[in-house]
Amino acid sequence: MWTSADGTHWTRVPTQASFAGAQMDHVIAADSLVVATGLDVPTGSGSVAPPILRSTDGLTWTRATAVSATPLSLGADAPIWTGSSFVVSGTEILGDGRYIWTSIDGLSWSIANVQGASAPSLAGLAVAGSTIVLAGTPSGGDEVLLWESSGGRSWEPIQPPAVMDGGAPMRIVAGSNGLLILNSNTLGRTGWLGTR
Repeated sequence: MWTSADGTHWTRVPTQASFAGAQMDHVIAADSLVVATGLDVPTGSGSVAPPILRSTDGLTWTRATAVSATPLSLGADAPIWTGSSFVVSGTEILGDGRYIWTSIDGLSWSIANVQGASAPSLAGLAVAGSTIVLAGTPSGGDEVLLWESSGGRSWEPIQPPAVMDGGAPMRIVAGSNGLLILNSNTLGRTGWLGTR
């Protein structure tokens, strides 16, 4: 972890116990909280929970309660902030499980009811207005799977538009013009821009 007041001069945060075994690759700030997510470096068992860390100043980090009661080989993807809660998608590294977790404080997490557990690949989450959109693809790709939620706890499938036929979403992001989904298929990489 590094911190900076101006984006030019950076200071490395001292190593602390909460970092043990953690490989962090995403971070998000929401009001006075900062949440970082990633995956654990296997300790030999291959069954570890994904690390989720929270900080109020970017200097001292607390590891969140494990998101799964039963240890699994899970990785936590990029978190989003809805304005009232954090939402994170998770991937079972050594299996086909896909999960969504939500938290108000970044420390205590709950598993959501999402019908995307059968999607071997998730492109991620994005917020469009008051709606959260999850994108994924089934085994073999060449199909777009979409779900929507108003708070991250309960999800419903969305029928993808015809323009997405034959696609395989890789990333989904939100911008001022709506949602952008990066697609990869046999014709190369393209993108879809739409509103929700």
